[in-house]
Amino acid sequence: MRHRLVLATVGTVAVGVVLLGLPLAIAIDGVLTGQALDTLQRQAEQVQVLINTDRMTPRQLSDPLADRTAERDIRFQLLEQRGPLRITIDTGGPPAVPEGLETDVASAAEGEVGRARDHGVLAVALPLRVSGVSQILRAVSPDSGLKSELTGAWLAIAGLGVTALGLAGLVGLGVARRLAIPLESRGAAGAWRAAGPARSSRSRRPPRRWGRGTSPRGRRAAASRSQTRWPAHSTSPPSGSGRWSSGAGPSGPTPATSSARR
Repeated sequence: MRHRLVLATVGTVAVGVVLLGLPLAIAIDGVLTGQALDTLQRQAEQVQVLINTDRMTPRQLSDPLADRTAERDIRFQLLEQRGPLRITIDTGGPPAVPEGLETDVASAAEGEVGRARDHGVLAVALPLRVSGVSQILRAVSPDSGLKSELTGAWLAIAGLGVTALGLAGLVGLGVARRLAIPLESRGAAGAWRAAGPARSSRSRRPPRRWGRGTSPRGRRAAASRSQTRWPAHSTSPPSGSGRWSSGAGPSGPTPATSSARR
């Protein structure tokens, strides 16, 4: 019974941990991913301000972008929207831009800020217009830092879940002990009462009798007990006794005997 109570308590807490832990893990994933994309977007906006303020040509932008790439571990691309998209500047290096990662560029082509995470990279695309030409500034960075943060957060959630399960097991064990002791006592008492007739029949013994097969020593002991039980006010001796004559009482010899002794 105690085992069932402990399992019920731990199972209930486990269901609660799963129902709360999974949504929390998903929410933390979204929050940390959003923070990483915000950081990358700020880096891209700094380059956007540099382009719009100084009116730099693509060749003039190559050196500043290369410096930022070396400092921030970010790959910058400048795409021109004159006809099909064409890359005019690419700082290169890791990370590699996945071929299927196009959602951010598609959003920037529509005049909105594009953000994406896929294939181990983070990407942000900003719409630009330089010298009357629509362009897109794209910043790409690896998501290794984000993965480490997510792993730490998930391990923390898992640790809290294991701790909650351990505490639930201890609490369940204490509750089970408190609930099981009275029930086990009542069960034992009921079993003892149910076994009462059989136990009393086994415990009964026949009375001891002094019969013919009794040893001499036992017969002497029985005779002494019978003499002890003979009441003092009785005038007749016990049957089979030859210590006194027919007229003598328990208090002393008869008058005939006393005169003969004289």
